[in-house]
Amino acid sequence: MAGSSEEVVINQQTKEPDEVLSLLGAISKIQTYYVIEKNSGDIPADFHTIEKRVTFFRLGFVSGFVESILLILLSIVIIPIVSDPYLYDRAIEYFPLLHYRSFIFLINYFPVVLFAGICCFLTSYRIGNITKMAIDNLLLGRLFSMLFKAILIFISFIYLSTLITEGWAWGIAKNISSNPEMKMAVYRVIMNLKPELIYSAFETFFLMMFGMIIPFVSVWLFSSIRFVKIYKAKQFFGDADVI
Repeated sequence: MAGSSEEVVINQQTKEPDEVLSLLGAISKIQTYYVIEKNSGDIPADFHTIEKRVTFFRLGFVSGFVESILLILLSIVIIPIVSDPYLYDRAIEYFPLLHYRSFIFLINYFPVVLFAGICCFLTSYRIGNITKMAIDNLLLGRLFSMLFKAILIFISFIYLSTLITEGWAWGIAKNISSNPEMKMAVYRVIMNLKPELIYSAFETFFLMMFGMIIPFVSVWLFSSIRFVKIYKAKQFFGDADVI
């Protein structure tokens, strides 16, 4: 059985490209490791080289960075609309679903929910040495990225809210348009942004923390459940292998 395990690993090394260039590629690699370890037992830990660990960490960091960029872009569009009653009412006329704050919340934080869901999906593949290391490296990279971006977004929103004063808002409005009605509209939108930015800063920070922690909780929960199942199975079947 040990020989067949080594043969599977060697064949996998020769057929599988070492370089992983995307999050999808990392998930595919983890699925490959899962199939090998489920059918042939644990792969030696050294198979997951330092270079591969750094690669998975980097891909996790990049995925967290992409989440943050998408979140910022969505916030730039959504925050001014929900903070100004006139713009909000006009938006509802074209998109009635915006009447529900829960729908706006889901749209605004969809990138965080999506990537957190993908990370939670991977927990079912965390069964052996290599799959555990690969998934943990990926999640750690995302954790550091999300933590850094959450702090950066929080500070940026709070700082921007402190910049908004009546004089500053009026100066921006005058530079944007010479039309009196347009200037007043811009001034109104900017002033309405001030309290919404403070609220969004705290909401975004805590939600990103939640999205960062949930994959780890799901990993620990899945591992605990699986350990209990294996323990009970071994108690029932004796020393038989249980995967």
